[in-house]
Amino acid sequence: MNTFFASQNTCRGFVSRFGEIFDESRLERLYIIKGGPGTGKSRLLKMIADKWSADEGKADVFICSSDPDSLDGVKDPSGKLAAVDGTAPHCTDPRYPGAVSRILNTGDFWDEKILAASAKEMIALNEKKSANFARAYRLLGACGALVAGAGNALREGFDGEKSLRAAKRLAASIGGEKGDVRVRLTSTFNHLGHFRLDSFEKLADSKVLVTDPFGTGSLFMEELFGILKENSVSLAVSYSPLDGRPDSIFVDGSRVSVSRDLREDWEKRCGYADKYVNMDRFLNRSLKSSLRQKLKFTSKCSESLKNAASEEFAAARERHMKLEEIYGSAMDFKALTDFQNSTVAKL
Repeated sequence: MNTFFASQNTCRGFVSRFGEIFDESRLERLYIIKGGPGTGKSRLLKMIADKWSADEGKADVFICSSDPDSLDGVKDPSGKLAAVDGTAPHCTDPRYPGAVSRILNTGDFWDEKILAASAKEMIALNEKKSANFARAYRLLGACGALVAGAGNALREGFDGEKSLRAAKRLAASIGGEKGDVRVRLTSTFNHLGHFRLDSFEKLADSKVLVTDPFGTGSLFMEELFGILKENSVSLAVSYSPLDGRPDSIFVDGSRVSVSRDLREDWEKRCGYADKYVNMDRFLNRSLKSSLRQKLKFTSKCSESLKNAASEEFAAARERHMKLEEIYGSAMDFKALTDFQNSTVAKL
């Protein structure tokens, strides 16, 4: 299965791409799963993903941006069938009920009396969890502002024309086939820090790395994406949770991935690239020297902010797990399992 995110925790807060990825007007069938934490939504999505992958090939699986062990959605290999977790924070309601969408409610299998007895604790856990997320987003926002400030200073010595020419050459060498652009997110912030998936690299026959030690790779990637999009090339794009610009691209026809990252970090995860684009060559040398200490300070501060945000995400996750325990204590899991099995059998 191909693994992505459909939403992100970012320096701009929670960003959802559910409306784009699971656009009901482009689907033949959308299953919207409702229910509380720990009531079997993710397990049902995994069962659906296994069914579609076994029948048709690799499905696109979308994992939770805050908890990589849980699923938020799945699309079958044809892209015509989809299932999503329709609860907060990415609430999804039917646009074309019956015609396209169908609600599957795991809440049908809980005992409301048990949940009502724990209402005060559940409300308190939800409020504290929301406060954790709010603090995490404020910390990431400060981190984003720091990084943006350093980037603006660097751009004074950035040779944009030289970078654009290089982006045009790379686009020409990649080629590709005509088609649409689709969003497939591969990075987020959560309790594990800046968490990246290597989904595009795993799909690629050829890998390109834009080495980005000073943070100007975002400009090159934006130029490359713009050129490929203008040429109507069929591709998937992921956006960075740090600056909102493309951080990874996969070109369908030529099966080429292009990513930006620190070389050492990327090679630890993905091995060696087939081609490297060194952003250093587009920067004025004297500027790099004068800003090196400032960039080191910015990097140290931003890492501290990211770590503090990760701690808040971890605290939110712990409270979410406590909520799962409460919901789990109220569930009739035998009836739920029968429902899950019969639902998947009918797909």
